Amino acid sequence: MPSTSNKEPEYNKLEILDVALQSIRYGVGLCATAAITTAVLMDAGLITEDDKRLAVDHSKVRSAQEKLVKSLDQKFYDLCEEGGISCIFFDCRVNTAKVMLKADNSDKQIPSIIRQEHYSVCREPGGRYLYYFTPEKCPKSVKPAKVIANNLVSVFHAG
Repeated sequence: MPSTSNKEPEYNKLEILDVALQSIRYGVGLCATAAITTAVLMDAGLITEDDKRLAVDHSKVRSAQEKLVKSLDQKFYDLCEEGGISCIFFDCRVNTAKVMLKADNSDKQIPSIIRQEHYSVCREPGGRYLYYFTPEKCPKSVKPAKVIANNLVSVFHAG
């Protein structure tokens, strides 16, 4: 007869915000980040054959990234409210991403590689990271500089 215990299941409640930050900073995918994090925890002896509760999967990495971005956004809005920003710098990095695109007039999806621009925004004084964004695709008639400027202005007005 199986034993009935009132013991609650144990979940991985390990905070991996630093892992999430580095994953975003270096453009490492969710699955790769999860695999590397799990391997490090195994090497540290925190994950064993008998106890695999600390294993990290891609959904935990995604959740940590979302939590991190939300907290950084809040810090950014708080700084804007305080007036602690006197200058903004931003830099662009173009990355490639593997995606599944829907074929025309069909339910089939085709694997493809797209190029995405990622902008990092920093403040002065201090050169501290504020947030990042990926601009939306625009018609050729709209200049890229206008898209970037509109994004920066909308962030300052949103707070």
